[in-house]
Amino acid sequence: MTRLPSLDLYNEAVQHPQVAFTDATLRAGKVRTNGLGLPLELGGGFANTYSVTAAGLTYAVRMFHKQAGGLEDRYRLIATELLRLSSPYFVQFEYQARGVRVDGQQYPLVKMEWASGETLGSFLDARYGDRNVVEALRRSFRDLAKHLRDRGIAHGDLQNGNVMVDGARLRLVDYDGMFVPGMAAANGSEIGHRHFQHPARSAKDFGPAMDRFSFIALDLTLAALMERPALFVKYATTGENILFTGGDFKDPGASPIFAELRAIQSLRKHAEDFAAVCRAGIGSVPEIEDFVAGRNIPVVTVTITTPSSTTRLAYAGSLPVIDASDFALASRHIGDRVEVIGRITDVKHDLTRRGNREYVFINFGDWRGRIVKVNIWNTGLE
Repeated sequence: MTRLPSLDLYNEAVQHPQVAFTDATLRAGKVRTNGLGLPLELGGGFANTYSVTAAGLTYAVRMFHKQAGGLEDRYRLIATELLRLSSPYFVQFEYQARGVRVDGQQYPLVKMEWASGETLGSFLDARYGDRNVVEALRRSFRDLAKHLRDRGIAHGDLQNGNVMVDGARLRLVDYDGMFVPGMAAANGSEIGHRHFQHPARSAKDFGPAMDRFSFIALDLTLAALMERPALFVKYATTGENILFTGGDFKDPGASPIFAELRAIQSLRKHAEDFAAVCRAGIGSVPEIEDFVAGRNIPVVTVTITTPSSTTRLAYAGSLPVIDASDFALASRHIGDRVEVIGRITDVKHDLTRRGNREYVFINFGDWRGRIVKVNIWNTGLE
């Protein structure tokens, strides 16, 4: 199997789009850059994404840093199905098996229409207190669930960063784990974001039903925000979740958010039913319409207790956790999205040499040594 390029090699290549890309439109494009003038890259589980503007349009160009068996065949099936459907929930895209040149070799990329709007996480962060907006968003998700189910499609990774919200319109991005008719079930390449997935989900659960749990979690989350907006401030603390985390799904009986939702009269039954869904096998997850109506709920007894002030769930990171003191380990994860835990020794907040762009450096050790350091440029600060 061909080894894929590292992030630094991709970054070096796309600085010269007229040489790097085989696509005529992308060759004439301009790659968005950070405060140092280097390509601005957004990390992902299987691919890194660059923003390229060409002929007045913006494209998300995804380049793979992790192998996934049958990737080309999967993207070909997805592209064919989405072109046939012309669905408003998906962006146009093209899989190019030899789309980018790196060190004289050609590698695949996905050229996608840049989805307008805000990510679900950013949208809620600004509007969680507006009941009418949250209620409309809840209806939109129910419509999306029905649209996908009726067409035998599942996205596979519904979460804050993969749902774009533009007014009342939802659009899905990142199709690496998507299922469409014609694909073999039980043969997935990823298991989605743990803060939005059943705790027992595995690659074998790949198929048309794999979004059911996520839609239930989102529906209950939005119902809770309609009743108690302050819950967002209390529980949306990781930047990766809304109210629930993977730890809550794993142990709903000891979960503070489950206890709070159960204490809200209008949500009591739904909180208890969702706890049962979390504890039952993944094959027992009902459709969103059945969950809302209280039908087909797994028969599982879960005692939801009110946690004491000292009760803590076992930490469930949403991403691989990296020890900041282990430079070699961190180096092996370049290009990946990770969580970094360690002692921060200093923070530098300044302007670039030209004095017009703000940045922050966060150091996990002496900046003169081989350390893990977080660089946040102006685009990140925005």
